[in-house]
This record gives sequence, C-alpha cells and structure tokens, in this order.
Amino acid sequence: MGGGASVRRASPGSQPGASPPRPPYGSFCTGHRPWGDGRLLLAGGTSGYVADEHGSDHFHHTDYRGSRRTAIFDPARLGNADPWLRAAAINQYANSPRPEPNPDGSMGGSGRWYPTLVTLGEGRVLAMVGRPQQQDMRHSNVSLEILTPYPLPSGSWM
Repeated sequence: MGGGASVRRASPGSQPGASPPRPPYGSFCTGHRPWGDGRLLLAGGTSGYVADEHGSDHFHHTDYRGSRRTAIFDPARLGNADPWLRAAAINQYANSPRPEPNPDGSMGGSGRWYPTLVTLGEGRVLAMVGRPQQQDMRHSNVSLEILTPYPLPSGSWM
C-alpha cells in the first residue's frame, strides 16, 4: 500500500521539496485532520482490496476495505526522529461475527475507508462513516468514535 504517495513539507526558508519520511502505512483513502499545533492525524484508509471470485468488481463487500490504523505526523520531531508516530487503532467493532485477519494484518471488524474526521474542542477528533474492514459485514461503519489526543503520543479512541 502507499505506492507513490509521498509527503511534502513547505516552510519559509526551508529547502524546496524537502521530504520527510513516509507515513508508517499507506495513506491511500485516509481521513486527514490537522491540529492547531501543527500535528496531522491520519485515520483509516485502505486495508486491502477484496477481489470478487466471479471476476466482477465493485459489489457489496468486494470493494476496498477500511483500516483501523492511525498515525500522527509531528513536525517538531523533524530532523531528530521519525516525525510519524503510530497512534491508537480505531476501536474494533464488538459484534464482528468473524474475528479473522484482515489484509492489513489487523483482526476483526471496524476500520474506516474514506472516513470523515471533524475537529472538536480540546483537540478531540470525531470519526464517522467509512467502509469497514473485510471481516465486518456492515456496508458502512456508522459508529461514532472520538479520538482524544492524550495520552501522548498515541491518544485513545472512545
């Protein structure tokens, strides 16, 4: 995952086109939400593609599947350490009927492909909608979840 995706940082006085390291997982179809302190949250994205056994594609439960992974880009770490921090995974759907591995190695249901992220007060982020993991039989992840950015650096979902 992640193919040719890369991150660029623009800053007055910096070298044009300077590239920090890539996110710790492919960022295709993730939700993005910046915080006021310069950090950037990536949530969800593509866990994998489930091919249809009959040669057709884009049917229910055969499209791209959502991931539970999240990461935080912290520009204060540039030059000293990897600026990408793995963050707390999106909660697993409690009623997932199949607790088996997903294409990204996570287990069970939940996850979000193309999630919508909304910044709330005190740095919290609301995640809603998005197609769930392969092992989750729902068409859309309709659960509302909130990421609290503490404890640092990974935060926690509720």
